[in-house]
Amino acid sequence: MSYEPSPDVLTVDYSHLQSLFGTGEYAMDLAWSGFYDNFNNPSEYPVIAGKVGMALLPGGYSDTGGSFLGIAKYSKHKAQAWAFLEFLTSDKEAAKLYYEGGFPPSELGAISIISSNATHAAEFGFYVRAVSTAYANPPTLPITSTKLMPVINNAVYQCITGKGQPYPLLAQAASQWEQAMQS
Repeated sequence: MSYEPSPDVLTVDYSHLQSLFGTGEYAMDLAWSGFYDNFNNPSEYPVIAGKVGMALLPGGYSDTGGSFLGIAKYSKHKAQAWAFLEFLTSDKEAAKLYYEGGFPPSELGAISIISSNATHAAEFGFYVRAVSTAYANPPTLPITSTKLMPVINNAVYQCITGKGQPYPLLAQAASQWEQAMQS
């Protein structure tokens, strides 16, 4: 199994993933849905535009995003801040963010608004089904980030850097997971 470019040599972040995926030489890219519009824009990604779709993660999961909103503990205007957050996260504003910025929403109400628009209904069919049937995340345990994820991440890293074969590495990871679950 080979992996290009080698993770031993190059740090890969979102900007690298976009440019690498944009070459058309990669079958998939794990990216958040905000890239969907960019990847289908012929002026940005002429090789892959019109050929990109979205799919759920194995097991029917989607993943939660990393953006959060909140109100400061010491805010002197908590009621106004709350009203603003309600406005900002409303279905109407989420739909507007899609129309103006290309960011597919996670709110079912906003998806319904967008899907009712004939121009967007066809392209949004899959997305509507995915969001309405997907789980937010697989269930997690207290040991997920401290024990389980490092085990699988190490196995994948060993594999893609040519330091082991997939099946033995994954079998070893599974054994380590069983031990961690029993402890």
